[in-house]
Amino acid sequence: MKNKILFVISSILVLLSCTKEIKYNGGVESSFMVVNCVTESDSSIQVSLSRSVQAIGEISTGSNDITTLATLTLTDNTTGATYTANAVNSSNLYDFGTTAKVGHSYSLSVYHPDYGTSTASTSIPQPEPIIAWDTTSTESGGNGFNKGKRKTVDLSWNDPDGENFYIVKVVSIDTILNTETVKSIRTSDGSELSGDKGNEALFFNDNLFNNGTKQLSISFREDYMYDQMSGLQVSETYYRIELYNTSKEAFNYLLSVTKSISSNNNPFSEPVKVYTNVTNGLGIFGGLNRSFVVIK
Repeated sequence: MKNKILFVISSILVLLSCTKEIKYNGGVESSFMVVNCVTESDSSIQVSLSRSVQAIGEISTGSNDITTLATLTLTDNTTGATYTANAVNSSNLYDFGTTAKVGHSYSLSVYHPDYGTSTASTSIPQPEPIIAWDTTSTESGGNGFNKGKRKTVDLSWNDPDGENFYIVKVVSIDTILNTETVKSIRTSDGSELSGDKGNEALFFNDNLFNNGTKQLSISFREDYMYDQMSGLQVSETYYRIELYNTSKEAFNYLLSVTKSISSNNNPFSEPVKVYTNVTNGLGIFGGLNRSFVVIK
């Protein structure tokens, strides 16, 4: 027995002696200019600029925002009008002093002496109003997603000509705490969608129902707040059902960000590369429109 103990101790010492600290000797990658702008129709077109930070190596200190020396040029390809911005506003955003127009396409050029010129383009899709909706609530047992009260919402909207990209989301509005929370949702009728289903949003395009009226049934668990003493419900919750019609660029970017966040929370997932449509840089220049209904 004594020999066995000595053998175990000596084995541990051998393993400890084999431990070696490996220093990172990789090269320091040059940082890139990061352009961020996802704009909605009739909203001011504003751009934030920053520099990318390497994940491994030297730790970044201070702000990564780019607030000086940049010259931004926005071109409305539909009308030919151009707009310039070379200074940030109080929110550290470059504001072109114009609003995005439905159906217009735009090109963006950003020059900075340290990063050169970055370019991107996008278009502003038209909003698609939710033309009909119906709700039902059911009480169900079981575990997980189906446990407790569940609300089902049937939505309808008209899908326009051309390729369209949609995001559906449900936001819970607490009237007592004055908070908003994004709900986990699923399709509840076996609806055929071309895209990613489940979790906090549905991402899909109109490949399976192009140019017609689309009907979609979604479900989610209802929120209730009860008084522990009386057992009575003490607040009312409302739900905002949101339908986004997005440009292809905004769709790919938002979907990749969602997947990246989900991947970061799962140690067994492969890292997800966030989509960018910026040439000679990183980030997103995209457009979207939102329609919504509020239900009780």
